[in-house]
Amino acid sequence: MRRLDSIIDSIFYTCALVAARVTAYALVRPHFPALGMLLLVEVLRYAYDIRKYRREASYHMWSSKLWGLLLFIGMWSLLVLQRGGWPVALAIFWGIAADLEGLAISMTLRRWQADVPTLWHVRKLAKAGT
Repeated sequence: MRRLDSIIDSIFYTCALVAARVTAYALVRPHFPALGMLLLVEVLRYAYDIRKYRREASYHMWSSKLWGLLLFIGMWSLLVLQRGGWPVALAIFWGIAADLEGLAISMTLRRWQADVPTLWHVRKLAKAGT
């Protein structure tokens, strides 16, 4: 069930991007380079996880939860207020940061594990020897 939740999250993010592009193209267009970076990091993370663990990660990180909130605010700004600006940029850049944290967690963990809140928790687990 945890893996399915992560897959649904990725589908939601993709649908949000498509909705923003279709309904607010002029407001999203300036963010295309950052969105490209976000998509690249997301794909790299999935590829790394699948190669290392033979499945996608399901960390449910705190940074990802905050990204969901920032994505909601950014989408509200685009779709309801018809404004781009800092809420959209913040959501994109936080998404990149969350994906980089997930990649760092995957590089640090020896074996697949669900529900890892932060990179700090992984380091704590490593010191404990698990």
